[in-house]
Amino acid sequence: MVTDEELSCVRELAYEASSEPAKWSGVLDRVRELFDATSSHLRATPPEGHRGEIWWLESGLDPAAKQGYSERWGAYDPWGNHPDGHRKSRAGRCFIGSQILPWRELVKTAYYNEFGRFAGTKGVMTAMIEDSLSGAVAPEVKLVLFREPSLPEYEPDALRAFQALQVPLRRAVNGYWAFRFLHGQAEAAQEAFELQSQPLFLATSNLLLLHCNRAASQFCGASGSVSLGRLRRLANLTEEMLLELARSAPSGGPQVKAVWWMLDAQIRTGRIRIQPLSPVSPLRRIWPGTELVITVEASGDVEDLQVKVEGLRSLYRLTPAEVRTLAGLSSGRSPEDVCADLGVRISTVRTHIRRLLEKTGSQRIVDLVRKVTGLM
Repeated sequence: MVTDEELSCVRELAYEASSEPAKWSGVLDRVRELFDATSSHLRATPPEGHRGEIWWLESGLDPAAKQGYSERWGAYDPWGNHPDGHRKSRAGRCFIGSQILPWRELVKTAYYNEFGRFAGTKGVMTAMIEDSLSGAVAPEVKLVLFREPSLPEYEPDALRAFQALQVPLRRAVNGYWAFRFLHGQAEAAQEAFELQSQPLFLATSNLLLLHCNRAASQFCGASGSVSLGRLRRLANLTEEMLLELARSAPSGGPQVKAVWWMLDAQIRTGRIRIQPLSPVSPLRRIWPGTELVITVEASGDVEDLQVKVEGLRSLYRLTPAEVRTLAGLSSGRSPEDVCADLGVRISTVRTHIRRLLEKTGSQRIVDLVRKVTGLM
């Protein structure tokens, strides 16, 4: 006689198995022991959208019997094919095999004489934990206990105890499938994250770096952005600038800043985008604590012309006056226009232009301007 304490132990194991799949084997072992079964198995067809084949766990089941049932004899299962069998059952229904097909009838079937006799199956007790009509996470899950021919058939008392396990087992199984679905989502999200061509960083609100994709690793290798696990700078943004954007992101939405950086001895331009990670993002399952997603978006048409000029100023060590002259020329102004804009003599502007050409290695003003307007 199975006690309430023993059933409570199984419920606890099933609860743990819902989020720790490796513990399902322990659940089956315990159920088999409680009900004096020769073998037990838990079988489910994955719901639509789940990857993988049939979920089949067993305890004490001969691998050859499992293979034989899967490849051939399952189609002739007398308990499954019977009008009252598990293929017509609804969730929560339990039955003893002899109640729907007495022993005297079972021994007449080819299923028993060519398979069951050698597989060691006679007495059977089955529970339809979940069916395909309930709309739950797992559409069809069966738990089956077998007894070999030398053991007696299951009695009604055993069925009542078995019935008491159905609700907690159903919750545990549906919890497992939900966990598996979320885990699959996380894996897909991780794969998509890694394959992005743009550098992507996952970080906390104080710029502690939790993970970055391959493109970001390459970007960091070229720019030395990370130090001691923190984002110390990114492109031309200092840690203080990044922190200011990060603080604004949770309440103000995505923060975008035009930036420049060096790559292969040339200036590149683009944008830094900092945005909060959704609380329900699958990425949080992989990297708990992630609060921000930081993206480096390369672009050759950054709207802020001053960012491009700032890149050249840093690269070529331009003076403030030379920067103002370059900005004016890059905006389409002539030297005379720049002279008027800055309120200086034309000779002064020409001196600035000559020094700009020398410092940047340009031959003509048009080449100088192209370094700004034609940056990629």
